[in-house]
Amino acid sequence: MEKKIRKIILIFMILACFLGGCKRKETLKKTLEPVIEKKEYNTYSDLYINLSYEIFNEIYNSYAQDIRVLKVKGKERKFLNYKLSWNQYEIYWYKSWEEIKNNLEYELLRRNLKYYVKTLKNFEKVTVSSSYLLPKGEKIELEFFYFYFPIKIKKELKKPLLAIVVDDLTEKNYWSDRLFSLSYTLNLAIIPTSKAKELLEEVKKKDWYAIMHVPMESIDYPRDAKYLISYPILTGMNKDEIEKVIDRGLKYFKNYPIEGINNHMGSKVTSDPETMRNLYEVLKKKNLFFLDSKTSYRSVGKKIAEEFDIVFLENDLFLDHENDKEMIRKRFKQSLDIAKKRGKAIVICHIRPKTIEVMEELEKENFFKDIELVKLKDLILEKSYSIREK
Repeated sequence: MEKKIRKIILIFMILACFLGGCKRKETLKKTLEPVIEKKEYNTYSDLYINLSYEIFNEIYNSYAQDIRVLKVKGKERKFLNYKLSWNQYEIYWYKSWEEIKNNLEYELLRRNLKYYVKTLKNFEKVTVSSSYLLPKGEKIELEFFYFYFPIKIKKELKKPLLAIVVDDLTEKNYWSDRLFSLSYTLNLAIIPTSKAKELLEEVKKKDWYAIMHVPMESIDYPRDAKYLISYPILTGMNKDEIEKVIDRGLKYFKNYPIEGINNHMGSKVTSDPETMRNLYEVLKKKNLFFLDSKTSYRSVGKKIAEEFDIVFLENDLFLDHENDKEMIRKRFKQSLDIAKKRGKAIVICHIRPKTIEVMEELEKENFFKDIELVKLKDLILEKSYSIREK
């Protein structure tokens, strides 16, 4: 009997040890569980914010006449568990920030919008942002607007402005070297060819200004086709064909920021409304201004430019239509008279021996002492237009 009791006690002890061991294993397993890495995958809730659209409508309705160019970009950003989407507006204004600041600042502040101003090369950039409350109470600061206001020439202009444009440059040579030896500011209209690079390097050294001199069909075409040199714009070309000509030409200026063009020849193109409309659509798209050389009194350049609201300039006088030094001198004198009467003027001459000789003589005589010789873009800023941001 005693043996049986001992057996039973032994069995219970074995069972107790076994069960205790299982519990210890279970406890050990539980202590290890937090150490085991669990992979979690983030999921984002799409959230579209239309705040900028509502405010843009109000601002546009109030200031439509002061807005020159409008660009809209779709923006995205991941924040916490949200994928945010909103429209960001870039607005280019006619007026300067100083002119419009008081009214616009009031409009922004009453809508609880924040802003800060940064001065760029040609613009005052005003960045407008707002705090946005997300569904779970989180706040995020988003930039909704970039306003670009043209920087006007702030100095008081005491002298009339004159921009001299030298046409028909194609390559660096003896006469261009004589031209680059002049000390006063000039604008060069360079025909787009593979030889333009050397000329542009000289323009940079002199801190002068260059535009692309685009060949265009004349009323005498094709008899004078040999003078076009590069690929021309012809009457009847559609928008895509003209864009190909412009793009082909711009490739030769890739290391120089071309901001405008003028016509080489082109008496037929500039007189044709349909072709000029197609040209202006391309120039507006590429943010290029147009200087009408006025090779034809029938030119519709200015009239059509008003339809497209592009930056437009025009030639006031050809200096060397007659290849005679005395006549060229008289034309230069006439250019001063025009500038003094109007406050500013644009005149065009060519890379010709007698013209260069006269220009050298005028420099020695300090002929332009009562005139400020300027770059074309200086005249554009005077007109409260603005060229693209650099």
